[in-house]
Amino acid sequence: MRSIFQKQLLLLLSCLIVILPAAASLASSSFKDGRSKAKLAATGLSPTSVSSPSSPPLYQVVSRNKNNGHVESYTFPDSEMLQPLLQQHEQSYSIPTSKKKLAKQQQQSRFRPLGTLKAAFRSTFLPSGYPSKSRQQFLEYCTWSLVQDLTTQLRSVLATQRVLEGVGVGRPGATALSALLNFLCRDGCGMAASLFFTSLAASKFKYHVKQWRLLADVMIDVGITLEVLAVQMPPAYFLAMISVGNMCKAVCGVAAGACGGSINMYWAKGFGNNNHRMDGSSSNGSADISEIQAKFGAQNTVAGSLGLVFSALFARSASQVDLRVLWLIYGCLTALHIFANIKCMRLLALDTFNTLRLKLVVADFLTKASSPDVYSEQALTPAQVTKKEPLCFVGMHQRVSSNHLLPANIPVMFGVSFSEYSRRSGLTPEELRLQLAGQPAYYIAIGGHKRRDKKPCILVALSARASENDQIKAYVHALLLTEAVASKMRQDGATATSDCNVRRRMEMETVTRLNGHLWNDFTRQCSKAGWDLSSNQLASHGFEVVATD
Repeated sequence: MRSIFQKQLLLLLSCLIVILPAAASLASSSFKDGRSKAKLAATGLSPTSVSSPSSPPLYQVVSRNKNNGHVESYTFPDSEMLQPLLQQHEQSYSIPTSKKKLAKQQQQSRFRPLGTLKAAFRSTFLPSGYPSKSRQQFLEYCTWSLVQDLTTQLRSVLATQRVLEGVGVGRPGATALSALLNFLCRDGCGMAASLFFTSLAASKFKYHVKQWRLLADVMIDVGITLEVLAVQMPPAYFLAMISVGNMCKAVCGVAAGACGGSINMYWAKGFGNNNHRMDGSSSNGSADISEIQAKFGAQNTVAGSLGLVFSALFARSASQVDLRVLWLIYGCLTALHIFANIKCMRLLALDTFNTLRLKLVVADFLTKASSPDVYSEQALTPAQVTKKEPLCFVGMHQRVSSNHLLPANIPVMFGVSFSEYSRRSGLTPEELRLQLAGQPAYYIAIGGHKRRDKKPCILVALSARASENDQIKAYVHALLLTEAVASKMRQDGATATSDCNVRRRMEMETVTRLNGHLWNDFTRQCSKAGWDLSSNQLASHGFEVVATD
């Protein structure tokens, strides 16, 4: 009997590990076919080219419902009305069908159960205008998200079984009161962790959406693992382990919920009008975030329903298999869950700058320059940056700053208070007054080399009048100073910038370089590559200079 259950469980695992990832690739390829068909129908002309010599040609104007894909057509024999439109698209489209063929098609279209089901599916799960008005990776993202949900539900069933065993279900002498107290303590710890984590990280989620989203999935994996392990540890550790596990789940809920809004907005920007780029880099379409959230909710409902079916089979089989086989299956599901999440994050080609993405683009832009004053190469696109952007918090700045131009050992302190700016920059009161008199959008200087600050850093204090574009310019300016300081330190040693006169000269040279051709060329190439410079997600200390009296 045990061998039969093991075979069933291994068969179920094979379906998840092999079939679902293959479905993601199939969804991506089928999306391209759907896009070509959508382009064909966008002109309003039928793509068929069948004419009858005995009857005049019939022209067909096609209308498509953007919510569910339902198509209706209007046919008339007058060719003069459509002549300008036909001339415009004569290279791609041809004249529709004859009377006889058209009548046959209309008769067949009166009863189309498959078409009705397809329309219902589109209106329930896919946003309006799909696939002609969507980002290229939307369907693939949904497929990998389904893989995440299923693997989480299967492992959660196993964790629930272990927790119920730990509180005494099925054990003689166990009382309902003791089980209730265990659950109350576990849930209370989860609520406290949720509030504490929100107070610490609520203002930081927007700076690193992908990294926080991946961390959320890692935390739920840790939480589920602790709950599974709890029943195998001594009874004295059971309550502590399930409480810590629920705290990890609470952290996941906060982080995933906070990042979900930014992710939904990213997909919503691909829908609306047709003024968007088809490579997934940027969009000017009207974002319908409410529809995206509703469609993702419907997809999660289906994933939950499928999870219930698989979980029932998994729970029955898991109770009969050997413990080592069970842990092997659990490890494979966990690895598949992390892999699916990484695939989802790599599909998000966010087109607004955060600290990591801006460093990658600036470093590549400076490297491609043919000379210090000539910047003609196109900047990296969001689709190219998403392949290079690190997804793990550990060592991410070191990996981004592997280029010698922007070393990680010279930090950029962005958005500091003016008091800290004046203290660490070493500027005299007269120099500070001159800067304030100019009322710039930001204040920037090289800091460090004062008592405890032995290493140089770049200080940036933002004015309350600074726009989003000004903030991006300030950070680019800071990165140029980082490059200058690193170059000086390589030539003259670690203490090369300890002299205030040397620092002031480097600051003036960087201002001249930025305002010469660099900034205009950089913004032009970034806009051409698909970056949105009207907003940013740059990590900041949060201070603004609001008064200069």
